[in-house]
Amino acid sequence: MLQRLVPDLRQSLRMMTRQWGFTLAAVATIALGAGANATVFSLVNAVLLRPMPIGEPERALNVHGTDGDGERFNGFSYPEYQDLARRTRSLTELAAHSEVSAILQRDGTELLSGQLVSANYFDAMKLSPAAGRFFLAEEEPRGAVPVVVLSYSLWQRRFDADPDIVGQSLTLSGHGFTVVGVAPPEFRGSFRGVDYVFWVPIGTRPLLVRQTPGSVSGDMLTSRRITWLDLVGRLTPGTTLGAAQDELTRLRQSLAMEFESRDTEPAAELFP
Repeated sequence: MLQRLVPDLRQSLRMMTRQWGFTLAAVATIALGAGANATVFSLVNAVLLRPMPIGEPERALNVHGTDGDGERFNGFSYPEYQDLARRTRSLTELAAHSEVSAILQRDGTELLSGQLVSANYFDAMKLSPAAGRFFLAEEEPRGAVPVVVLSYSLWQRRFDADPDIVGQSLTLSGHGFTVVGVAPPEFRGSFRGVDYVFWVPIGTRPLLVRQTPGSVSGDMLTSRRITWLDLVGRLTPGTTLGAAQDELTRLRQSLAMEFESRDTEPAAELFP
C-alpha cells in the first residue's frame, strides 16, 4: 500500500509547487478554520464547561428574581437581600453581588472592573485568600472603613506581587481603600467569561458611583423598589432545589406584602 501512496504524494507535491498561490490560500484557509475552532472551543470551555473555581461547586446556586408579569432576572434590592439572608433555612451563606467600575490611580490611571459584594461573599464561594483575609461583617454597611480585595492577576500586574500588599492604601475613583486581601489565582468573580480584578463591600458603593442630588441611585442601599443585586447561595444539606425555590418565593411574597414594596407578585428561580 505504501508503494502506491508514495507516487501519489509526489504527484500532489509537484502540483502544489506549480500553483503556489492556490496552495498558500488553501493552507491559510485551513489554518484560519482550525484557529477559529480552537478559539471558539476555548471560549465555550471557559464560559460553559469548566467548573467554577470555588469550593463544593455542586451545592452552589444562582438565585434570580422573577415577577408575576413574567419578567425574569430582575434582581433584588439590598434590604430584601438582607431579609432573605436572615430568614432562609434552605440556603446557607446567601450572598449578594453587583458589578462596579473604578479608576485606579497608581503610576497613571486605569479603569478597572470589579464587584460590590456582601461581607460573606467569599464564604459563600468557599474560597481561601492567597494573602491576607476577606471581608468582615462590620465592613459591609454604608460608612464602614473602605477596604478592598485584589484579584491575584491585578496584584501581580500592578503591585509586582508585593508580599507586603496587605495593609497598604490605594486610590479608587478618588477615594482611599485599604487592601485587606488577595483572591486565589483562579478566581475571577461570579459571572463566567468576565474577569473582575477587585472586590469591595456593598456599603462603599457611594464612594465609587457618582450620585446626583435627587437621583434614585442615592437610595440603592435603602430602597426596596430598586432591584440591582444578584444573589448566590448554597443548598442546605438535605434540601432539594425545588424546596429551596419554593421557600424563597414564599419569603419574597411575604416581604412584598409586609413592606408593600412590589406592584407585581415576586417569585424566585434557582439554578446551579
